Amino acid sequence: MMLEKAKNPAFWETVRTSSAYGSLREELLTFWEENCTEPLPAEKYSLFISYSLTGSRTAYQKPLFIRRRGLCASAVLSLIYPDNETYFTTLCDFIWAILEEYVWVTPAHMPSFTENVVHHIDLYAAETAASLSEIDYIFGDRLPPLIRSRIRAEVQRRIFDGYLGETRYSWESNTANWAPVCLCGVVSSVLYLCPERLPEILPRIDKTLRSYLSGFAPDGICLEGFGYWTYGFGHYTVLADLLRDYSEGEIDYFALPSIPRIAGFSRRIYLDGRTTVSFSDGGMRGKYQLGLLHYLKREFPDAVQIPDRSLSYAAENHGRFQLYLRAFLWFDEHAETAPLEEEYTDYAPDSQWLIRRTSRYGFAAKGGHNKEPHNHNDLGSFILTAGGEQILTDPGAGTYDSSYFTKDRYKSFKACSRGHSVPIVDGQH
Repeated sequence: MMLEKAKNPAFWETVRTSSAYGSLREELLTFWEENCTEPLPAEKYSLFISYSLTGSRTAYQKPLFIRRRGLCASAVLSLIYPDNETYFTTLCDFIWAILEEYVWVTPAHMPSFTENVVHHIDLYAAETAASLSEIDYIFGDRLPPLIRSRIRAEVQRRIFDGYLGETRYSWESNTANWAPVCLCGVVSSVLYLCPERLPEILPRIDKTLRSYLSGFAPDGICLEGFGYWTYGFGHYTVLADLLRDYSEGEIDYFALPSIPRIAGFSRRIYLDGRTTVSFSDGGMRGKYQLGLLHYLKREFPDAVQIPDRSLSYAAENHGRFQLYLRAFLWFDEHAETAPLEEEYTDYAPDSQWLIRRTSRYGFAAKGGHNKEPHNHNDLGSFILTAGGEQILTDPGAGTYDSSYFTKDRYKSFKACSRGHSVPIVDGQH
């Protein structure tokens, strides 16, 4: 049965009482205080339209993420403390607020600001559908009938009418994070709400997942960066786990030969303490998602290494319910962490990355090409770290505004040559 542990009250009693889950409970309560104790932020036209007027995502996405984080916190707390009416009432209010949103698509991905868009599917729409469908599946009749009915109606209207109808989406042949994230959201919702439709979409599922995997070079490097590995491969893992459980092992996307190398990417990314390789739209201080690495360690013990717990996180700013829930479901109190090797050299010939760690410094350099996902003008760039800091830096991702994903991308300091340690040729960047 899918998510058997999540539907088992005995598991949540263990989470509530065991010291092994103590830090997760503390983080969860902080998560609640930060996102669930103020009035729910309302959806406003002025916020929705602001992206098309200013190019900034912040005004609309700030309350959107509060609603998603609040959904995560109230849902998990309602599972751990099923008799607490405050947690459960708040959960219902967050669900209702999300159901009331005009679209689940973020304005930055909207195809039109003049026409009523019904069933466009982007990352956020897919994740939202999966979150609500998964909560409906886990809570079942604990949820009020009207809320359950509305979840089904809205997922049908916003997701199924398109994907299970005649619409085909560009992300179905994407080779980066859009493919697994969008597909996971859609297929999760199908498995929870209308599993009888799964057989007809299996060929599309296979095509999309293989398209995503084709974006990895044979050496297993994620060219988008560590955060996008967590995002994309994390949702690949969620979906592969659900499909394997539902099919009782017949559908197994963990059995593909490239998966162990991709799963082991996280052990290669750290340079010096908390410092990570920040090529492309990566970050300089990456953390690993706790449940994801524990799960992958069980699946691929020889490929995956779990760094110190201080480098982990469970909740994050975007409020991704499926990954947050699995921080609890996949947590393994017996998982062994391992310190980073003081002497480590890794050359990935296909991606042209060199990573070197020593007791005194960390070093990374890249070759590559300029048709990489989330590309920067950084061929030949390098990073030098010491004492837990990047000394010679790659600044990582720029500001995600309307210009960052257009021809003006390379006007951004963080994406252009001026933001990288690369040669200046004949006075030209």
